[in-house]
Amino acid sequence: MDNLSTKLNSILEMRIDTDKEMLDSLKDLDNFFVENTVQTRRQLRSEIEKRSLKINEDFLASFRSVKQSLDEICEGIEQMNGNVDKMRARLKATQSQTQDLIQQTNSLQEESNKLQFRQKVAGAFLARFQLSPAEQQILCGSARDVPITGEFFTVLDRLQAIHGDCRVLMQCGHHTAALDIMEEMNLMKESALERLYRWTQNHCRNIDANEIGPLVMQAMNRLQDRPVLFKYVIDEYATARRAILVRNFIDALTVGGPGGNPKPIEMHAQDPKRYVGDMFAWLHQAIPSERENLLNLVKLCDQADLTDQIQVALANIADGVCHPLEVRVQMILSGEKQTIVLYAVANLIRFYQGVINGVVHGGNLEQCLASMQQNSEQAYLGSLQQQVKNLLVGPMGTTIEPPQSDLAPPKSVSILLGIMKEILSVASMVEGRQSDIKKIVSCVIDPLLRTITESASHLPTVDMAVYLLNCLYQMQSTLAVYEYMEERIERLQAQSDAQIDTLTSEQASSLVANLNLGPIYTLLQSHASKFEVGSLKMFNAKLDTFLEMPDILLLQQMNLLQSSNHRAVVRKRSFNVIIAIYRQLYEKVHDPENGYDNPGSLFSRSPEQTMEGQDLSKPPTKGSQSLQLPDAGFRTKRTRTASTSARALENPVERGTIKSFCRSKGHGFVTPQSGGEDIFVHISDIEGEYVPLPGDEVSYRLCFIPPKYEKTQAIHVNITNLTPEQIVVNIEGEYVPLPGDEVSYRLCFIPPKYEKTQAIHVNITNLTPEVHTRWEEPPYQ
Repeated sequence: MDNLSTKLNSILEMRIDTDKEMLDSLKDLDNFFVENTVQTRRQLRSEIEKRSLKINEDFLASFRSVKQSLDEICEGIEQMNGNVDKMRARLKATQSQTQDLIQQTNSLQEESNKLQFRQKVAGAFLARFQLSPAEQQILCGSARDVPITGEFFTVLDRLQAIHGDCRVLMQCGHHTAALDIMEEMNLMKESALERLYRWTQNHCRNIDANEIGPLVMQAMNRLQDRPVLFKYVIDEYATARRAILVRNFIDALTVGGPGGNPKPIEMHAQDPKRYVGDMFAWLHQAIPSERENLLNLVKLCDQADLTDQIQVALANIADGVCHPLEVRVQMILSGEKQTIVLYAVANLIRFYQGVINGVVHGGNLEQCLASMQQNSEQAYLGSLQQQVKNLLVGPMGTTIEPPQSDLAPPKSVSILLGIMKEILSVASMVEGRQSDIKKIVSCVIDPLLRTITESASHLPTVDMAVYLLNCLYQMQSTLAVYEYMEERIERLQAQSDAQIDTLTSEQASSLVANLNLGPIYTLLQSHASKFEVGSLKMFNAKLDTFLEMPDILLLQQMNLLQSSNHRAVVRKRSFNVIIAIYRQLYEKVHDPENGYDNPGSLFSRSPEQTMEGQDLSKPPTKGSQSLQLPDAGFRTKRTRTASTSARALENPVERGTIKSFCRSKGHGFVTPQSGGEDIFVHISDIEGEYVPLPGDEVSYRLCFIPPKYEKTQAIHVNITNLTPEQIVVNIEGEYVPLPGDEVSYRLCFIPPKYEKTQAIHVNITNLTPEVHTRWEEPPYQ
């Protein structure tokens, strides 16, 4: 009972819901019977045992079949093992019989592997150091006329790379292979370059457009390694372009542009300046274009060694236009008669000579331009000389018209000086004008001086001096407004001084004779101390009359001098001679040792008193001074304050307005207030301190101009009302001067009288502290 209760308690204490095995067992137990009866519960154990027995019987039956299968497998394995033993025995026997064959097979396999490796190495070597058949065909061409393409240069680059790799191969010790490959590559390269040369040469020979393709540029780059072939191609290109340039030049001359625009240059052949200018302008445009094309051709080449070759080729191209250009220019030079036109043509040739020589030099064109420039200079100088000759030498070898009674310069002088001024007006605006101006002036002035001197040689001394002074004065007045004439003006001034000395001597001799000073002067020269009192009194009487009317004893020819300065100088010098004689007589008479009684009755006036009232002051002399700029703005100052003539003092004062005035030429025009034609005015006839400006109101007198007295000019000109504009001083340097600035300058004597001076070539040497304005800034720009 205790055991049963214990079991029951243990069963009751069990937690069936959490015991999975118990639950599974109960589920399996539920399958043993359908009905839950007492009978079935009592037979449960036996039923379970029966079922267990049945299961074991089934397992035994199944295991029996398995055992039979295993027995069969064991028999098969034993048979297989027997067969394997037999096969092993047979293999062992076969192996012993075929061991040599296996060794030979293995050896052959290893050799095959080595050969395959060598094949790969050889293939890689050939691929690296040889060109493929396709590449060789590209390089050498399948036919003669096959064009060059971009692949050609790719293959050529690879050939060059192979050549470089061969050097590395030689460094590794493979000299024979490297040398053989290099020789083969060199042969192929020479063949390729020969083909490239023929193609490039043919391309350059047939070129007709300015465009040069990239393939040609690359070809020139590769051919640069072969200087001879490179030079041949450049020469071929230059020859082709030369023919094209000449053809285009002829077309521009005769046909014109596309559709007739622009028109043919030869349509303007009747206008020499435009004709020559258009031809040179076309060349000025075409030659730089040819240079650009040539540089484009060798754009990919090394430029270091090509300068001379490019210049030679460009000269060869440009040389083609020499003949047609020279022929046409020579026709102009030989057919044109007007000097001014020939001079303009010469300046055009000189200008374009410098421009074109800056682009191309060293060829026939440079020599052609130099020859044309020389011929043009000879042409205009020859024309000018012929004009001078025609005016100075008449028919049958006669010279210019003889001097007239007024001893004024002949008409031929005015005409020649007018021609010279017309040419110089052009020469003053061109480069290299210094040489031109001197040559032009020499062509006119030198023969003019010779002819004037020759025509005056038959005149009396006084007439000759006055005539020559008038001619020289007109020449000096004309040349004074032009630059580079200092030496020429000095030479003319020296000649004028010689004539002034002659005229002074004649005037002084005349005064000595008219004042009865001849005998007295002879005694003075012999150092005598005693003079006849009667002669002295007669001299004093005539001297008194002379001092009251000094001009009464002047030579008549003195009034014919056109320069008032010349008259003043001669008058002053001759009067100084009389004063010097008077001084010696005064000292002799007042010397007590000479024993004159009452010397004051003979000479009551001292020499100083005698000089009073006579304009015997010394003329201005050149020198160096310090200049202070005026405070009156920047209007240009002038130092000349005297008019050139007093001939029109009786004429009424007119009024007008300055229309124009050229400072460089020193003249301008006045518009009369009363209307009428503009009146000429020269700087020498302007009174006051300022150079006039357009718009200035002026007063003036009219003066008729000799020799015909048909035209008038304004003299005694005074500015009555200044325009509000400020005209800057012609100062050299960067800054506009201010009052107080220190400057350096040169003095220039103002024609025609050369009595007053003007500062020129002014440079500021020391600036004041004030802020200075530059010339390019407003309002001076």
